[in-house]
Amino acid sequence: MGEYKSDWFSFEIKSNRHVMDLAISPAFAKGIGFQVHEMKNNSYQLFWNFGMVGREIYSATVEYTRLNEIAPKTLTIKIWDSEEFAAFMRQNAPPISIADLDADDMKLVNAIVNANWQDEKYRCGLDGHSYDIKIYGEQVRKFKCWCVIPKEYGELIPLVDRLIDIAKLEPRSCYAVHGVY
Repeated sequence: MGEYKSDWFSFEIKSNRHVMDLAISPAFAKGIGFQVHEMKNNSYQLFWNFGMVGREIYSATVEYTRLNEIAPKTLTIKIWDSEEFAAFMRQNAPPISIADLDADDMKLVNAIVNANWQDEKYRCGLDGHSYDIKIYGEQVRKFKCWCVIPKEYGELIPLVDRLIDIAKLEPRSCYAVHGVY
């Protein structure tokens, strides 16, 4: 599973304004976290990095336990839930990629930012992927949905398609919206 754990892989960008985040956690590919920022020169940029798949997380866990001389019988979940392990993962996170966003890209972003979404009951399956959306403003608004999204979240489809193109995500089916309900 390619869960994008934001407490492990998120990053800080010095910008004028943090606009939104979108994390995609696929069952069969690497998770990815996107951030949209308004920069100091009033331009907009997209930043992203990948999470790790299970075998990479396992290797990092083994390395962390070795470096910190953690007892072999320590529960993995106890290690993963620690702030020290999160800091270790952030230090070893995949690199951040950057792309400039044009006016057309920002129309897609603003459609999400300005949408009047209501929190929907999270529906999921055993395969596919989920979307975690965070919109910044006076209050941070958070939404989570599966790859078959509520019809009210329709604005998400063109933005996800564009982000897939920018980041050159393959296979596309591991990240794209699969339908609406």
